[in-house]
Amino acid sequence: MGIKIAMNAVPGDEATWWWRRFRVDIPEGVRGDWEVARFTVTPEQAAVEQFRSSFRGTSHRSVAPDTYTRITQRGAIVMSDTPAEIKDHLEFFTHMRGDVLIFGLGIGMAAEAALKDPEVKSVRVVELDLDVIGLTAPTLQARYGDKLEVVQADAFTYHKKCKAKFDVVWHDIWPTICADNLPEMAKLRRSWARRAGWQGFWAKIECEFAGCR
Repeated sequence: MGIKIAMNAVPGDEATWWWRRFRVDIPEGVRGDWEVARFTVTPEQAAVEQFRSSFRGTSHRSVAPDTYTRITQRGAIVMSDTPAEIKDHLEFFTHMRGDVLIFGLGIGMAAEAALKDPEVKSVRVVELDLDVIGLTAPTLQARYGDKLEVVQADAFTYHKKCKAKFDVVWHDIWPTICADNLPEMAKLRRSWARRAGWQGFWAKIECEFAGCR
């Protein structure tokens, strides 16, 4: 069961475990409006964020001191490998198997987790932005070869071009947790209802209880 057994078996500091197992290791770089870069959260910064998030009711999303990787678009963070972001993918990590389709490449965290899993036969990632593909895909392609396929396409129209069926479909195309994402999630679910053994959506539960943030 690979990752799935290990996740249930590892004791100790949860934040350290998540970081150690699913951390991203791709080169820093800039292409167009996009940048992949490391960033460090100091203990002092983490304490301030913990204090602020306690008032916002988002303490579960506070960041532990460490060095992380993020991708930004015109300076705005779109994705990172902080423990909170990794936990957002837990549902996917426990379902991935067979042939996997992922919408949204980002820094490749979900894709690489699937590629490492022996229960996964193939991973296809659909990403709209060629600059994101250029920053992330070459490293993963070099590591995993033919097990990975990256397609440049729009998540909302790809079902019209692709007639294949997948054991698992994971949708991760939104930069923020927002209730406005829910109609798009429903649309994507309908598009793949007959061709996905299981579908999941990044931060769907939080979107159901959130305003935009």
